[in-house]
Order: sequence, then C-alpha cells, then structure tokens
Amino acid sequence: MNDIFKQLRLIPAQEILDHAHTPDWLVDGLIHEGSCILLNGAPKSGKSLLALRLAGCVSTGSPLAGRQSKQGRVCYMALERPDALRARMQAIIDAGLPFDARQISAYTHVVDFLDGERVESFVDHFDGAYPSLMIVDTLRRAYTGDENNNNLMTKWCQGVEHLRDLTGSAVVVVHHNRRDQVTPHGRKVKGDYAGAGALLGSFDAQLACIREANGVVRFKIEGANEGNDFDAHFEVEQVTVFGTHSSAILRETTQSSKPDLDLLVIAVLKRNPRVTQTRLRELCVEDETIREVWPDLNKGTIRKIVRTHQRHIRTEGHPDDKRKKMLTYIEEDKSLSPSDSTPELMVSKVVAL
Repeated sequence: MNDIFKQLRLIPAQEILDHAHTPDWLVDGLIHEGSCILLNGAPKSGKSLLALRLAGCVSTGSPLAGRQSKQGRVCYMALERPDALRARMQAIIDAGLPFDARQISAYTHVVDFLDGERVESFVDHFDGAYPSLMIVDTLRRAYTGDENNNNLMTKWCQGVEHLRDLTGSAVVVVHHNRRDQVTPHGRKVKGDYAGAGALLGSFDAQLACIREANGVVRFKIEGANEGNDFDAHFEVEQVTVFGTHSSAILRETTQSSKPDLDLLVIAVLKRNPRVTQTRLRELCVEDETIREVWPDLNKGTIRKIVRTHQRHIRTEGHPDDKRKKMLTYIEEDKSLSPSDSTPELMVSKVVAL
C-alpha cells in the first residue's frame, strides 16, 4: 500500500495525484504487486499445478501463457498434499519449464489468519527479505473457522490483507468450488464459490481454473477491478520423476476447449422441439457436429444434460411442453442466443417465467 494512504488524515486529491504511485504488474494484466487474488476452481481441476507454474514463472521472470512476469522470490504454502510437492516441483524442472528452486521457499504449516499475532510471527520467518508472491494452497486448509460464517470469513480475509500490508507481497489464495455445482461433463457453474459471500468482495481479482471435458485446463480472469481479458489453455502432461514416480505438469497449448455440449444439445432440441426425450438422445448421437467433437458421447451423458435443464424449468405438463417453453423464450430473447450465452443463464431466465 502507498505510504500516503496509511496516514490518519484527510488527503487532498492533488496530493494523491502528485505523490501516490500506481502498483506495477507482477504478472502483466493478471496480478498486481501487493494485490490479493483468489484462484478458484473445481476439485481436481489443476489449481495446484497452475499455482506451481505461476510460482515457477515469477521465480525466473518468465512469461505465463504469454503474460510477462516480474522476477522475484516466492513463498508457496503447501497445505494440501505437501507430500506431493517434491515430485511436482521436480516434474516442472524435468519438463524444462521455468522454475528456480533457489528463489522459491515452501511452508507446510497452517498460519491462522484470524490471529494477527500469528500472522506477524509467520512474517518474522522472512527476516525482512519478503517474497514478491505468496501462494496459499488452499483456503480450506488455511481457514480454521466456519466457512459459511460471513463475520469470520471477513476477519480471515483481513488477516490475508494484513499479511500483504506487512510484506508488500501479492497473495494468491487457492480455493475450491462447490462440488455439487460442477456439471457432469466438467463445466464449472459461473460464480459459485464455496463459503461465505464476504469472500468475493475481499479480493482484488478472481482467476478461474476450469478442467474442460477434453482434459484441457482453462485459465481465465473471472472478475477484476483492473486488468485485461485473459483466457489461456494448458494441457496436462505426465512426467516420470525419480525413476519410478509419476507427476503432472501443465504446459501451454493452442488447443481450445471443445464446443459446449449443453449448447449443442440445445441446438438439436431447437430443431426438434416436439420429440420425446428418448428420440432426442438418439438425434444427439446421430448429429454430425456432436459426433465430430464428441465421438465418445453416450446416451447417459445426454440424458443428464436434458434432465438438468428440465429440473430448472418449473412448469406443469408434458416434458415436451417444458422444452417448448424454454425454446420459445430463447427465440424471443435474442440476448440468449447460444453464441453468446451459457445454458445456466438461459435456464435462470426461464425459471422466472
């Protein structure tokens, strides 16, 4: 934080313009120096692998998915599966990806951010040589209170900010989505974070890690006060380390995610609004576009998608009438065209009917 803002007085706007400085980017367009960031994703989506890639890029001053980083020291708080940390770090090095072990330190004990004195005691470990980046992996392991308690969550986030203010470090907190809000084919329901609502308002930006159905890991900005649009893709690669162990790394790829299966099914439904659910599944399996990008698609997956949409449409009558009502609403509202809307948005609009 600028020293000028720490003073307990009214600050003239001209003094702010003359003397305050704008924080530099630690990772261009993604993470400001001294910011607090939430890295969110579903379980097993690759959040920890992505966090380690971020640590490696900052430790060497290398770009991450085309975004240049500023070289600095990193502290990685490995609170989830610390036993896997050695293999994961070695896999990054063996794969030839950026990683300077001399610039990265690990901490495997829980810091109680609800207790300011313990935060200060943790800061003493650095002896004044503060890192540019701290990564807390994960919030669930680092948080000792009720995850749904707004007051406690607010206090915990204030502890993270206290750590940031004491060190000047950017702090990235890795966090989970709710399991029950991830669709069967792997898509994250937008904006659904586990825990109290106070969590979202306490961070400068939210970055999303999404594991697509074809295995590609998508990394994007989900919410930020400042920053640029960012949407990158990584492929998961297995690397053998220490001769007998296997670990995974993320490598940038130009391969994008597959076309959204929900939208493809809705497109078939739109062309055939009067068919039965059984016939709809058959038409989806026969559809050339779906077969081309989803060659291993089975009827069970289609059935889950259709049921998911129908559960959210609270109308009475035959299932065909429910589907017709949804499609009529989509057709009348051009803002809900499949090209620029998500199925969740479509369904949420329909629920209000």
